[in-house]
Amino acid sequence: MHSPSSETAPRACALYSADWAAALGRRSSTPALPAPSRRLSVGGEAALWLRMTDAQIAELTSLLSLEKAGKSDLEGQLAALRATLASTESERDKLKAAADSSGANAASAQGQVTQLSTALEGEAREALNFALY
Repeated sequence: MHSPSSETAPRACALYSADWAAALGRRSSTPALPAPSRRLSVGGEAALWLRMTDAQIAELTSLLSLEKAGKSDLEGQLAALRATLASTESERDKLKAAADSSGANAASAQGQVTQLSTALEGEAREALNFALY
């Protein structure tokens, strides 16, 4: 496995951390790199790189936990909205069926009124004809 170079690994890690921190709109929680004039031993640089990586992992784990909690909350809200929608659609269907039934009953009643009116007019003509003759 390739080991990080003494110069680039901590710098790359710090740049990566700084990029993520800037994207998140906050300051990086990783330790600052030592000044170039203060050279660390290879073991010290590896330890620094590991601490920085551990800090990044901890921060990303925390962010992932927050995202999962937010997702869970949104899924709960979505389930509640779906239940409300199903209930509302059921009520709408009942009201529509009642309206359709009322409309059919009204049409039937109107047909009966028309038939009775026609029959009554016919009987009235017969009674008038009978009275005149």
